[in-house]
Amino acid sequence: MERLWSCIAFTTDNQIVGNALLTVQRRRRITRAQRLKAPRALMDLPIKEDQETSERAWRETIQLADDHGLTLYDAVYLCPFGKSA
Repeated sequence: MERLWSCIAFTTDNQIVGNALLTVQRRRRITRAQRLKAPRALMDLPIKEDQETSERAWRETIQLADDHGLTLYDAVYLCPFGKSA
């Protein structure tokens, strides 16, 4: 499970959270100003980033996508990252 979580964490900030913020803004649940403040509020949370997995993902996930004709988004779910990998 740690391996899967590491892969998902790679996409969370850029794709999932960003898309969610845009969606709630477009549905008029938050204002543009609130959306612009949200990333800073998220960065202020005491979340420990797995830097090793992030660095490996940028190198190895892109290579996996290139080798197999995948999108980067799809390759993230196949990556063998994490401390137990």
